[in-house]
Amino acid sequence: MMKHRNQNGFTLVEMLGALTILFIVGGIVFAVLNNGLQFFRIESTRINVGQEANIIANQLTTFYQEHGDFEVVHQSDGSLMIASGEEIRVYSIPGHIITVDFTESQTNRFNKRNITIQVTGEQEFTLNTVVSRLRDESID
Repeated sequence: MMKHRNQNGFTLVEMLGALTILFIVGGIVFAVLNNGLQFFRIESTRINVGQEANIIANQLTTFYQEHGDFEVVHQSDGSLMIASGEEIRVYSIPGHIITVDFTESQTNRFNKRNITIQVTGEQEFTLNTVVSRLRDESID
């Protein structure tokens, strides 16, 4: 006569199979979360660089509209100095180099500057904008 054993529990093969499935699912979840975190860091840096470029563009617009002229100095550490009259502002983005190029044009009523702000480094960003100012009537 055969005795029946109480079979409450798992066999070694079942435990190894469950652990294998658990590690596979855990690895997939970790990879997805890690990729999401890397994407977040990259996009966060890109957005911050874009915001800094917008701040510089707004300041250049203010200088141009209030003073009519401004000087842009690219410094050796990658920062940017903007001077107009007695007002001087310095902008820097850690790990990035800021460059500003502009061309001037005129219409019947406006002086215009086409400005390109380029930030290079960990993230690259380019901002193109146009600033304008009414022409002085005394010039005509």
